[in-house]
Amino acid sequence: MYLSATLIIAALSSFAEANPTLSSGVAIPITKRTQVRSANGVVDVARLQGGIHHTIAFVFSTISIQRTLLIIGMCLENFIAASRPTSRTLAPVIPLLPK
Repeated sequence: MYLSATLIIAALSSFAEANPTLSSGVAIPITKRTQVRSANGVVDVARLQGGIHHTIAFVFSTISIQRTLLIIGMCLENFIAASRPTSRTLAPVIPLLPK
């Protein structure tokens, strides 16, 4: 069991090697945009707290958006379930347009 899993992982890793390829496009630098240190190397507490407050506000706004979408989804599911015909429907189907 362990041998087959090991062989599969070894085979996949040999097929999916990370080879750098040259491609055209825009290079995105992987660096932080904001620095929390001043020019002399001391941490700027106000800038650090501002970044923390910004992150917390973003997280809470994301949570409220997810709650809103969840409520909308539940309402849609209830509407769709209520609009389905049931076996209790005894009224005949009346066509809107005559044939």
